[in-house]
Amino acid sequence: MSKDQQFLTCALDRIEGQEAVLIFEFHEKKRELIVPSVFLPKKSKEGDIFNLEFFLASDATKRRENLARETLKEILGGKK
Repeated sequence: MSKDQQFLTCALDRIEGQEAVLIFEFHEKKRELIVPSVFLPKKSKEGDIFNLEFFLASDATKRRENLARETLKEILGGKK
């Protein structure tokens, strides 16, 4: 695994309706993340452990930057 590629481990605590509650432990503190349960593998059950991978969505980031830049130009009376 490269320095830029890191995984975060969590456990499926419970499923409440259409939401899944994931528990993360970091520096001896527990944190919860609630996500739509449709994002979990189909046979997931309470107690299952998951590795989450984060990666930069460069195209989406650029689109947001461009939108923010254009919005700011409009607000400040720049070119439309």
